Amino acid sequence: VAASALKQGKMLDTPVGQLIVSSCVVDDILALILLSMFQVLVEENPPIIAYFIPFISSLGFLLVLGGSAVTWLPKFIQNKILNKVPEQHRELTMFSIMTAMLLAYLPLLNYTKSSYLTGAFLAGATFSQIESAHHAFIKKTHQLMTWLLRVFFAASIGFQVPVKLFSDPYVIGWGFILYACVLAKFPLMFYVPQFEDVKEGASYNPFLRDRLITGLAMTCRGEFSFIIAAFALGQGLITAKIYAAIVWAVLLSCITSPFILLSLIKYFNKQQLEYLKMTNPLKQKTGSDGMTPLYLHIKSTAPASWGQQEVFRKILNDMNLEVIDRRTNRHGRTLSAEVQTDLYVKDKTMNIKFQKIAGQRRIKNALKAAMDLTMNELDTFSKAIEELQKLVDDDCAAFFMQFDINNDGVVSIGELKEGLEKKLSLKLTQRQARKVMDLFDESQDGYLQEDEMVSLDQFKFRLNNLMSDNQKRKSVSRRQTIVLSSQKSTASSSNHGSSMISRLSSNALSSLALSSLEKEAQSAIQVVAKEQDQIIARGTAIEEALEKALGEKSQVVVDVWNPWPWTELFEKIASHYELETVEHFVAVFSNIDIDGGGTVDQEEIYEALKEAGVKISEEGVATLFNMIDEDGSGEIDE
Repeated sequence: VAASALKQGKMLDTPVGQLIVSSCVVDDILALILLSMFQVLVEENPPIIAYFIPFISSLGFLLVLGGSAVTWLPKFIQNKILNKVPEQHRELTMFSIMTAMLLAYLPLLNYTKSSYLTGAFLAGATFSQIESAHHAFIKKTHQLMTWLLRVFFAASIGFQVPVKLFSDPYVIGWGFILYACVLAKFPLMFYVPQFEDVKEGASYNPFLRDRLITGLAMTCRGEFSFIIAAFALGQGLITAKIYAAIVWAVLLSCITSPFILLSLIKYFNKQQLEYLKMTNPLKQKTGSDGMTPLYLHIKSTAPASWGQQEVFRKILNDMNLEVIDRRTNRHGRTLSAEVQTDLYVKDKTMNIKFQKIAGQRRIKNALKAAMDLTMNELDTFSKAIEELQKLVDDDCAAFFMQFDINNDGVVSIGELKEGLEKKLSLKLTQRQARKVMDLFDESQDGYLQEDEMVSLDQFKFRLNNLMSDNQKRKSVSRRQTIVLSSQKSTASSSNHGSSMISRLSSNALSSLALSSLEKEAQSAIQVVAKEQDQIIARGTAIEEALEKALGEKSQVVVDVWNPWPWTELFEKIASHYELETVEHFVAVFSNIDIDGGGTVDQEEIYEALKEAGVKISEEGVATLFNMIDEDGSGEIDE
């Protein structure tokens, strides 16, 4: 219930969302232990030891079987059994082992005074660490499980709901009293760690937000309450009216708590947008210096480890970076899986000159030029992919799946890099290996699965395109090197010499772009180029600090982030009208110019966006319009 509200509020992949999901799992495990202990309460004159046996049994099996389920047992099943079975029979074998374990665990835990439900949980937990098992289970049983859950709850709980008793004032009154007891879970919010600090000038407190959302999410629980109440009724521990009151209270909790939770999430999301609007450069007062804060997107990939979020918090605070939003995803299902964290931050130490869309495009191109492959890397990479073409036969999937070193059914970036280096007898950089990964990784999850491999023809087509791009880049780089060598003094030539320039600096970019421009335009590009040096230096410092803190196997990439995605709107318009170039935009100008006046106003832009299927407010249209309207005339001409 809580997960559905968190997903709808786009908070499921945040640290607090992951914390809530983990807490719910622990809550269910504790409920299973309590359920087994309740069975002792209905016995007549049980010995003292009987009260401890369910707890000892449940805890013991959770430690022994649960520990095995997340450590050695999945590897044993994968490597010693599944990998030795022909592929066409692998899924059947996996489901057979799962069923056998389930049939063994259910009576084992039931007769040892634990709960048979704990046995089902432990059997499933064993296969949750096997990537191929997870994909197969979801693919084969998703629709079946959806209907089985409906039948299960209808047969076990739905038919037991005493609808007739809900007209009794006694039942309704006690139901509301018991509903108030749900609030006992609300104080759990005080155990939430602080993921973000309070933002200066913000209209909300992110720490308070995380606490309130967590406390409220924990009240959205009711499944085990039904089961325990039904058990108590069956054993004669409670009357039918008290049972009806409990069911009424649980129904109220399951219905009202998610709505309140979703409303709370929407409220804080709105507050976050209001905070961002305060820094919108198009809303600055007249006479301002035209500067806007630098926003960055930090993408980190590192092995899962304890205290990772606290590491982020410490480093971001030390570097004066303010978190606007963050997202966390896990790649892989084992304990050695990688965690990808996307941090969207505001740099409180640096402001940049506000540029309209044309200026932003220059910044983006400058960053790409600065961060692209070096000339030496291009030469090496071209040789590598040429050799790769020769090695790949008609079965791309079989070729790449041989790199699956740990036999978990997927190929990670590390496995791909190591395998290619052995096959090609070349030393590849992490970036080069990732480019090969991107050729195949249709799901963009950072791993290669056998079912997402492209065909050989498609693979060769992509390789040819990549090689063509590399040749173009090398040709451009050589031409620019010649131009740079003729400059009397540049930062790059003074440090490395003209023949050893490895990356295009923003100084080189501005020098090459200024020759045919007027002085005003030259000055604008020089400002952009100078800022680029600062942005790249800042991004490099952040990458180095985080990679040092997260370890050698981590990878951190920093890029400029625009909280106001103006360019995405143009891409949607281009996609709707099937536009590719500026000339195509001009050609469709007459379609947007409804009144045929030779100019486009805000209303016509708004209609064009609606026709393209873009959801945008009138305020958003005004902001977008101001981004295009260079002369501030209130109209846009061709």
